[in-house]
Parts: sequence; structure tokens; C-alpha cells
Amino acid sequence: MDHTALSRLTDRELLLHADNHRDPLTSTDVEIELANRFANLVELTEIDDAITEHGLERGDLRPLLELLNDFNATDLKALRQKLERADKFYDIANDAGDVIARLNTLVTETL
Repeated sequence: MDHTALSRLTDRELLLHADNHRDPLTSTDVEIELANRFANLVELTEIDDAITEHGLERGDLRPLLELLNDFNATDLKALRQKLERADKFYDIANDAGDVIARLNTLVTETL
């Protein structure tokens, strides 16, 4: 593949191309190390993109992780369970509030 074609590849595609052409007999230690470091940078860029996509900033990560730790939600399964449970309690509280408001209206209208 010539330089022009390589320049059109995304970073992830270029990494895959380099990995497919890696040969322990002909690839130098420098080439291998550069590819490994580039892979780390691509991964960080993808993480940054995901953070931005969800309306967050890098500075939000530490407080978010601390919050997750404070509530013992250190893995996705635990976090999902806690959020689903919280949603159910919120729904129950809203329904109860509606019932109380309707009873209050009924009492005040009949007096």
C-alpha cells in the first residue's frame, strides 16, 4: 500500500494494517514500540470521543468515579441494578404523591 492510500486510513485502520504487516523477523523494535504507543493514543482518543459524545468533560471523570465508588457501584452490573431500583422507587413515590394530592383535593372539595 502506498503512502497516499495509507494517509486515507483512519487511525484504527492504520493500526490494523501495521499489525497485519508486523513481522518479528523484519520489524524493528522501534517500529513495534511506535505502533504500541500509537495504539495507546488511539484508545485515549476514542475514550475522549465517548466522553464528549455523552456531554462530559475529562474533568468530570474523577468526581464521577468517586461517586460510583461512594455508592459501591464499581462495575456496570451493580450500577445498572442501583439505577433501575432507584427508578422504581421514584415511580412509586410519584404515584403515592399523586394519590395523596387526589385525596387532598377530594377532601377539600367535599367540605
